[in-house]
Amino acid sequence: MAYTPPPAGVTLTDDRVARRYASNIEYRPVNSQQDGDTCLEFPENAKPAIVAALNIWSTVLNSPVPIRVSVCWARLDARTLAQAGPTDFVENGNILRPVALANALAGRDILPNSTDIEVTINSTALWHLDPQNPIPAAQSTTHFDLTTNLLHELAHGFGFFSTEEAGAGIALWGNGSLNSPYDTFLQDANGNALTNRAVYPNNSLALLNAFRSNQVVFNGAQARAANAGRPVSIHSPSPYEEGSSISHVAEAVFGRDINNINRLMSPRAFWGDRNHNPGPIAIAMLRDIGWGTVPVPVTPPGVAVLRAPNGVATATPTYQWNAVLNAADYLLRVTNSSTNAVVFQQWVMASAAACQTAVCSYKPTLTLPIGSYRWQVQARGAGGTGALSTAMNFTIRPTTVPPASTPSYPTGTITNRSPAFTWSAANTAADYYLQIINRTTGAALYQAWVTNAQAGCATGTVCRFSRTLSVGNYMWRIMPRNVVGNGPASAYLNFTVQ
Repeated sequence: MAYTPPPAGVTLTDDRVARRYASNIEYRPVNSQQDGDTCLEFPENAKPAIVAALNIWSTVLNSPVPIRVSVCWARLDARTLAQAGPTDFVENGNILRPVALANALAGRDILPNSTDIEVTINSTALWHLDPQNPIPAAQSTTHFDLTTNLLHELAHGFGFFSTEEAGAGIALWGNGSLNSPYDTFLQDANGNALTNRAVYPNNSLALLNAFRSNQVVFNGAQARAANAGRPVSIHSPSPYEEGSSISHVAEAVFGRDINNINRLMSPRAFWGDRNHNPGPIAIAMLRDIGWGTVPVPVTPPGVAVLRAPNGVATATPTYQWNAVLNAADYLLRVTNSSTNAVVFQQWVMASAAACQTAVCSYKPTLTLPIGSYRWQVQARGAGGTGALSTAMNFTIRPTTVPPASTPSYPTGTITNRSPAFTWSAANTAADYYLQIINRTTGAALYQAWVTNAQAGCATGTVCRFSRTLSVGNYMWRIMPRNVVGNGPASAYLNFTVQ
């Protein structure tokens, strides 16, 4: 995709999306080769933009087979922002289908040992990497939105491309006798199919002249419906532009207005343009070439297998489970094992849990108190809602001894011979050592561990525990404890019972 300076002063918004297919992203290793380019180390902060682009396409294209995408971060020609295409094709009759489309139509992985789409991103371009926020005004004339460009490139990998080639005075179809599904919808101004060898022989000047006629259209039924009943104008300028001609919508019709919702598949990108909507025409064209006939799953997704947390966990655990095929989102439910109360329950989009890999991972903004918990996950997709997973148990334990607790009553002179000894609850404390000493004799009247439940600490910030005493002079103190150890003992508090 090449670039062009944009008009100024345009703000674009993002569409929140859900997933309808699983995809696996492979970031090519450093110094590996992809399409003749040497891959560099892939920056971590660029990965969310790739996930976002796949998630957006998943709202409009259905595939019962995971789509595998190989991504390379490499130095490309200065005027190339990114490039992409299918890694292979599957022949059916006289049509060469890109492997992702062929897999989706077949409902199985036809070439299981290879990726389906290769994407190479220019590492030297100035990229806006945040898929959730607009491009800052200061970057509006220098930076390109990575998610926008990846949406464009992935469309080529899904099949939005022609197999045509052009040489010295002639043009040809890439495979002599076979064409891509996209090619079969291309026509000239008179309605002649460009794949009609009787009108446009392969390796001919006539075919080259059609490619540079400024009159090529895509005449699919769904594309016409999305374009007010007219065929879609295809980029076919004179002179012919290698890499741009025929495989894009017409720049002059769709690409020069940054407000045109159908501009994504024009051949050039704008600085500052953040467009996360593929546009109805591009979507319709992909459906014409075969994506519209992919069967939608009619069965619910399977049962998730939980991975973590299990056993002892932190108070803010990250929940991980195996991704489930055809799951668009997941119900995450966390229950207190002691009370059976649901402490967290939320549907989480697969994209929010990074389920493009084999393992979903989600960390809610929730801090759990010390205690025992169980959690479950339930997958939901186009075919319905699956069953809840088997529960996994974990425990939140303190990591340090509790802080000091402060005794507050009794103190001074009292007449109540059954006072409620009162002290402040100490964070993370499980129980308290209460010591009551007769100041006159030095004898310990009471010294024992009192649990949170016995003193009512678990439901508030104050603990109370009653004891019956005789008339006399006393002193008392409190010391908290948890699984890590004993906290500091308080100072003694003196009182007299009359």
